[in-house]
Amino acid sequence: MKNKKVLISGGTHGIGLEIAKILAKNKFDISFFSISKKNITKILKVLKKYKVKTYAEQVDALNLSEIENFFKNIKKNFDEIDILVNNVGGGGSWGSELIEETSYKVWSEVNTKNVGAAIKLITLCIPSMKKKKWGRVITIASISAKKGVGRPWYVLSKKSEVVLTKTLSVKRDLVRKGITFNTLSPGAIMIPDTGWDQRRKENPKKFKELMDTKFPMGRLGKPEEIASILPFLCSNDSRFINGADICIDGGQSNEEYED
Repeated sequence: MKNKKVLISGGTHGIGLEIAKILAKNKFDISFFSISKKNITKILKVLKKYKVKTYAEQVDALNLSEIENFFKNIKKNFDEIDILVNNVGGGGSWGSELIEETSYKVWSEVNTKNVGAAIKLITLCIPSMKKKKWGRVITIASISAKKGVGRPWYVLSKKSEVVLTKTLSVKRDLVRKGITFNTLSPGAIMIPDTGWDQRRKENPKKFKELMDTKFPMGRLGKPEEIASILPFLCSNDSRFINGADICIDGGQSNEEYED
């Protein structure tokens, strides 16, 4: 699949970064956006060693017009997209534990950043995929969509991503053009300087007890363990995998656990 063109939303940190690296290593050309200009510069340097074509811009995923402008620039400065990875998201810790204390703005922004951005990017990428009669759309969801654990605005957004993907996967005008739609649903992932890492630093003993009692493998996942499946899903060998929600969670979704 050398030199297939990939667009990754939020490709400078955690899972998105590891996806960018492993696909570049496998000679996919990489485009991505991030809200952090500093991170973009850093990651472009990281990807340089793989000697693939790259393109990136600073984009706020809450601003759908910025996404649209970014896509126009991709067509001019990069190429038409073969593979879309909807990775940008978050908001799992936004708002309050109490639903009545959480504003509608939080609900709206979490859904915009997750499923709203995904919808915008899918509609932009589909025309060229149909024309080429080949495409992959991979959306990073969460086991929260399966278990219903977490703040409801976040769970709603992730469940919406899964439902959107399954709905698109049965659209004959798309899948019979060689386009497949799948979600990856990670469990809890250890990403430096984010929630789980902070909890580990604040109370190492309690964190270890939690790992030992509530997580089957005794640890959290790593971003690269999510990214490792991407080269296969982006290949021709995955052509009959369509409408799948693939859990990568070390068995966490089979445990009774509340965050």
